[in-house]
Amino acid sequence: MAPRHSFQENWLSNDLFKAWLPKVEGDMKRAYCRTCHKYLTAEITCLKHHCKSRQHTSLEERRQTRNTDQCPQPGTSQNAQHNFHVQDHDYHAPSPETGGVTSGVAYATILLFVFLAEHNLPFLICDHLIDLNKRMFPDSSIAAEMSMKRTKCTNIVNKLGKFSTERLAEKLRWCKFSIIVDEITDCSDIKSLAIMTKYFDEDESTIKIAMLDIVDVHSDANGSTGQGLFNIIKHCLIHHNIPLDNLTGFASDGASNMMGTFNSVTSRLREECTGITIFRCVSHSIHLCASEAAKTLPRACEELLRNIYNYFAHSGKRKSEFREFQDFCKLKPHKILHASVTRWLSLHEAVARILEQWNALKLYFNSKVFDNRLLAVENIKGALEDQAIVCYLHFLNYILPHVNNFNLVFQNKGPSLHLVHDKIYSLYRFLIHTFCQEHLLCKVPLYNVNPANGSLHKPVNQIYLGAKLHSLFQTPKYVNNVDMVTDMIQVKM
Repeated sequence: MAPRHSFQENWLSNDLFKAWLPKVEGDMKRAYCRTCHKYLTAEITCLKHHCKSRQHTSLEERRQTRNTDQCPQPGTSQNAQHNFHVQDHDYHAPSPETGGVTSGVAYATILLFVFLAEHNLPFLICDHLIDLNKRMFPDSSIAAEMSMKRTKCTNIVNKLGKFSTERLAEKLRWCKFSIIVDEITDCSDIKSLAIMTKYFDEDESTIKIAMLDIVDVHSDANGSTGQGLFNIIKHCLIHHNIPLDNLTGFASDGASNMMGTFNSVTSRLREECTGITIFRCVSHSIHLCASEAAKTLPRACEELLRNIYNYFAHSGKRKSEFREFQDFCKLKPHKILHASVTRWLSLHEAVARILEQWNALKLYFNSKVFDNRLLAVENIKGALEDQAIVCYLHFLNYILPHVNNFNLVFQNKGPSLHLVHDKIYSLYRFLIHTFCQEHLLCKVPLYNVNPANGSLHKPVNQIYLGAKLHSLFQTPKYVNNVDMVTDMIQVKM
């Protein structure tokens, strides 16, 4: 005799249950409702009460109405019927007997949680989004059954994060991998170390990059020193039971605590992991090269960009007044951009925007110097009237796109190794031909050219600095001031 509250096989042929009641494999004490997508106690009285419940009867009526509306008309082929049922099955959550996700409600809930986490949305949305979905989709049984608030969302996201980390750690225990690290600071000013892993996934036969952990930098007594960051990385791997011997590569930016010859993370990794490959961030290195080269230009150029941005950044009134000058000069009402230190491609955008709004800026600050007796306004007005600064900005607007395009090669999501040599050669050739005599460069291979050799350099008046500067130097105010032009070009050299 079957025990009490046990699923009975004859229920599957009962006219009252057979349309919506499947058997739950491996659990004889529970039943499942296909219509409501919920589990029930395997007891005849409970099933009869559920069958007569308001929710079940309402959803059952909708299902029957939908099936009636979607019945194939005379002349409809069997293929069309088959395609319809496939689409209908894709729309509804799988039931327990399909062997897939056991509940459409659970599946939809997980998708929503992952979406909120992926896009960094506040969990407070859950307090209102679920009710909104029920109003938007009144005919959806899944939306009707979903129930969650921010507390549940927070707890489940944390559990999903731990589950994902454990799955990743399980794979890293049995395969070789590399790590990519970087220090980050969140909105609460907590400095953390993000640890990414790159490995070959044998199950999917592809290379993957996944987040292993984010650790508070000050969790170690040594903080953000080379010793402290190395301890954090090592303890993270030990905590997840990942052998240090599986670590074959390490990549980070070029900071001294990361890449220094002595007392850095890499110096300690070379001692612990024999044969490890160290990669310095190429984009960061290119940015450092460009920044070092830009130091030969007067500081007034970069100060002008920052001063103008800071002047307008937090004042709606100033932006509104400046918009009138843009309209007068028939310019588009574009905002002044910030030349960020950490966003490597932002300097050219900021320079191009200042040059675009140059005439409007001059008129605006000429009018403001009498209204607002501010030192910042006087400094900006003086810089805008400096003929040399506008020339330097035009030069940056000409040269920076070449550097940025080269930098973008190393930021591609796809493979770009086959492009690197040609891009490096093209950029180096372009820079060399800017100030070296071409007939002398043809006599020796490009890699043997010494850029510091003065005998290869062009005369100052033959150096090409872009079409805009070339036409600007033909105007009378520059033709009559040869010394200033010569000094500017020599600074660039």
